[in-house]
Amino acid sequence: MINWRSIKDHGYPTDDNISYLTTDGKEISTTNINVIKNYNNGETKFIRWSGDENTCEYNECCSGETVFELYPTHWCPISELNLPV
Repeated sequence: MINWRSIKDHGYPTDDNISYLTTDGKEISTTNINVIKNYNNGETKFIRWSGDENTCEYNECCSGETVFELYPTHWCPISELNLPV
């Protein structure tokens, strides 16, 4: 069972050291996140979904900015999934 967190109810994740499983209710994808950290007060703020190694790059000839084309409504840390061993 996946313990989905609704962005509407729980907000965005803030731990940029882990990957996330995300869904828009129709499709599913893995992604990392970009955050901004305020070291004066310890706050971490979500900036954007950054995708993962499978995310496309928007540039025809060479490396460009990554594009994560899913607009998630729910997320779950991948580390919480019970995968078979």
